[in-house]
Amino acid sequence: MTKYTYILLAFFSSMMCSFSQTTDENGQRFITVTGSAEMSIAPDIIELEIWLKEYGSNKEKNKLQEIENAFFKTLNTHGIAKDQITFQHNNTYWYYWWSHRKEANRSQRYNVQLTTATNLLALMKDLDMRGIHSIKVSNSTHSELQKFRKQVKIEAVKAAKEKAIYLLESIEEEVGGIISLEEVTQNTNPYWSRGLDNLTFASNSVLYADKKSGGMENISDIRLRYEIKAKFEIKS
Repeated sequence: MTKYTYILLAFFSSMMCSFSQTTDENGQRFITVTGSAEMSIAPDIIELEIWLKEYGSNKEKNKLQEIENAFFKTLNTHGIAKDQITFQHNNTYWYYWWSHRKEANRSQRYNVQLTTATNLLALMKDLDMRGIHSIKVSNSTHSELQKFRKQVKIEAVKAAKEKAIYLLESIEEEVGGIISLEEVTQNTNPYWSRGLDNLTFASNSVLYADKKSGGMENISDIRLRYEIKAKFEIKS
């Protein structure tokens, strides 16, 4: 079940907030404050990178095509559609193919997108087969991420106004109309996911799926954080 929480940072300490009271060229007094908000979201979409690789000697080698057939059959059993599976390719693919074209055991990588409709634990158990060289979580996101971004920004604006109100009240002044709003650019991405990077398939519970539901509850949350700088009039 998707869970998310707000963490509103009011920045009460002068070390943690910025505000100023001044007058513009028209003699209008104003106050500038910065408000921020955070949200943690449990992902409902994850992407697996799955590496298939031949095994055995030349005489008894299990051909890559046979491994792929078993792999696709397993995915189909779990209701994973073809449009959820993509062949992994990038700018280095042809170099990789050229460098490893003479290897005894050929390999192939696929990206598989999963939703909460997939029983992750059951899928991992069925993929515990020869020919599956490794599995890792390559990405996690949420189907309504854009909506959550908007919500966090709105909460950041509210936090800025609340800050302006209590700061001015402390000197017996009142907040007037809004003059400007500006989103503060972060040094890092506005959202980030701390997934299980470089995770190699080692056991049936390698992805730490919840043992009761088989869902994504234990995949690391996506965190959103925004700061908004707001300028408000000070009532005369």
